[in-house]
Amino acid sequence: MYLNSGILMNFLKHYSNDALGPVQYDEAVFLYGFALTVAPKKVLEFGSLLGHSTRVWLEAGCEVTAVDIKISPEVRQLQAEYPGMLRLCEMPMQEYLPDFREQFNLVFWDAGHNYEISKQTYNNIYQNVRFSYHVIHDTGEWMFDTCPKHIQDNWPGGFKRKHQHQPDEYEFANYLEADGMQRIEFHTIRKFRHGLTVLKR
Repeated sequence: MYLNSGILMNFLKHYSNDALGPVQYDEAVFLYGFALTVAPKKVLEFGSLLGHSTRVWLEAGCEVTAVDIKISPEVRQLQAEYPGMLRLCEMPMQEYLPDFREQFNLVFWDAGHNYEISKQTYNNIYQNVRFSYHVIHDTGEWMFDTCPKHIQDNWPGGFKRKHQHQPDEYEFANYLEADGMQRIEFHTIRKFRHGLTVLKR
């Protein structure tokens, strides 16, 4: 599969670089290119929300298992758009237990934002994902003057130091690195970015 400029244009309908919660446009483009490059056949996604990251994997031709405590109508609609490619599991991430024979090529972590829960989930599925790529969302830091106005308005007076987006996600990345994985960060304080960390054994 090759990079499709039409897909990138279509992403503009679904993603924004000013978004606070879901994957941003630039991150979606990066993840799409990453998926085309490493070509994971099976993706395990924790945290589908409105389907922003889910759509990226599906557009890249991946089979996706999406786990979320509440599956949104937007994500269910993706099953119709990509028949046979998306399996939905509505449950807390720490309760998900795949068949021991199932192997995932990539795991996307964007649920819970709780170090202990992420660690428990990883240990539960260790044999299924030991040699997978792991992509953790929300590991970046912000500077106040790079934030969109709607975010600045939530911090009257601003903040002087860097703001860690989701500290527990960064700590979880540390845990995976300590388990023997190599790690690279994809974010910058020069732009408002949620941040992505990629790890691989």
